[in-house]
Amino acid sequence: MRGKTIAETNRFFRKKWFVSVIVCFFLCCMHLHAGGTPEETAVNPLYTTWTLSITQFDTSGLTPANQIIGNLVTRNIADHLSSLKARIRSPEEIAYYTEYAWSEARVKSAEALRVKRDERDALLFKGDTNWTYQNKLKTIDEAIDALEEKHTLVEAEYPLVAEQPVFSLSKQNLSGTYPSAPENGMEYSFCKDQNSDAFLTGVVSEYYGRILLSIKLYTLYSRSYIHEDFVLFSVDDQQSALSELSSRLRAVLSGIEGAAIIVKAEPEDAIILLNDMYAGRGSSGEKFMDSGVIVGEAFAEGYETKEFQIDLFNGELAEVFFNLQPIAYEAFQLDTFDGLSSSVYLGSTFMGTTPLTLHLPSNQYEYITMENTRGEAASFIHSGTSSSAVITLSLETDDERTVEDYRKKFYGAYGRFWISLPLAFLAYGVSISSINASNYSGNSVMYDNAVITQNVFIGSAAVAGAFLAESLIRLGIYLYKSNSADVTTIK
Repeated sequence: MRGKTIAETNRFFRKKWFVSVIVCFFLCCMHLHAGGTPEETAVNPLYTTWTLSITQFDTSGLTPANQIIGNLVTRNIADHLSSLKARIRSPEEIAYYTEYAWSEARVKSAEALRVKRDERDALLFKGDTNWTYQNKLKTIDEAIDALEEKHTLVEAEYPLVAEQPVFSLSKQNLSGTYPSAPENGMEYSFCKDQNSDAFLTGVVSEYYGRILLSIKLYTLYSRSYIHEDFVLFSVDDQQSALSELSSRLRAVLSGIEGAAIIVKAEPEDAIILLNDMYAGRGSSGEKFMDSGVIVGEAFAEGYETKEFQIDLFNGELAEVFFNLQPIAYEAFQLDTFDGLSSSVYLGSTFMGTTPLTLHLPSNQYEYITMENTRGEAASFIHSGTSSSAVITLSLETDDERTVEDYRKKFYGAYGRFWISLPLAFLAYGVSISSINASNYSGNSVMYDNAVITQNVFIGSAAVAGAFLAESLIRLGIYLYKSNSADVTTIK
């Protein structure tokens, strides 16, 4: 009784195991059938690259002297646009490319179906035997059925178009060449011939001594010019003007709303710089910029300079206001104890003779030197906060000469050394040549010449060595005198 129970139990588990395997196999098949392979489900989008062709700008309105500016403008804009990476297509553009790809696929499918049907009709005129004819007819009918099924699928499904294609300039532009702009009415054909999605054209002309640049952007999907812009600039502000124009153009080409900034500063004549480029006086106006970090600066004569840094985001209009603070000046008078008129230098700039009143910025260090006609001198550093309105100095004379004289003597000796050194090398070369010639010929005249040239070399080398020693000595004296000079800091 016990053995029978065990056998029945084993049969039960074997039967249960078999059913489980069948169920798992069925589920796996359902999963594979529903999911498919990645190659079957993945759909590759079409038109993944968006190409712009920049044409040669029209420079016929420029004088011959300014013709080169037209070429520079074209290349400058191309450089600005070459860094653009991608474009976001608008719904209208996606609809155009989708319809175009769908129509192209339908035409291609219909053409393949037509060719195969013509092939079937031609079988009647080939004169094949009935058995051969029936076999070929069956093969072609099967192919026609497959093409009809494919054509039905093409008509029922719209192709997928890339919404963010990679932006690229045309191959000609990348190689540094720019084709001529198309004539009116030939724009669409030009894009097809250039295998481009759009092209940029422009006119460079002169306008009252300045350069006027007008540009137009034609796109294939709209079959029209969708963007026009212009900028007026001089040769000096060419870079900043073209940079701003290119920023606006980049916003159109990328399909992303660009960033802009407005900077205002007081006083009204304050100069404003954005990314080290001139942006205006008092107000920059609305400047279109690429998104990212923008570094700006505002300064005016007699006012403290202000700097700023801001992060611009796409679609943002940032406004920055500056109220420059006037620089605080301090007035004080310089004079000497003996009342002898002395020259006053602010750094290396001559300011006048004593008695002299100076107006210097507060809290700013300035190096001031005073010298008189007797060679007496005094120097001091003004820290911008003197305790007295009148500064009187006692000029002291150096026993031999001023520090400036020592510096000039050192430069003179150093210059003489570098003049004598190549002469010594030249004498050495002549001496070696003469000695070799004397040894080879054994002539007494050549021997005498060799002795003379050798003596000249020894003398020139001695002179160069003397000048080197003089340079080192005068350098030491100059450094000692300059470091021990009387320099006073007046607070």
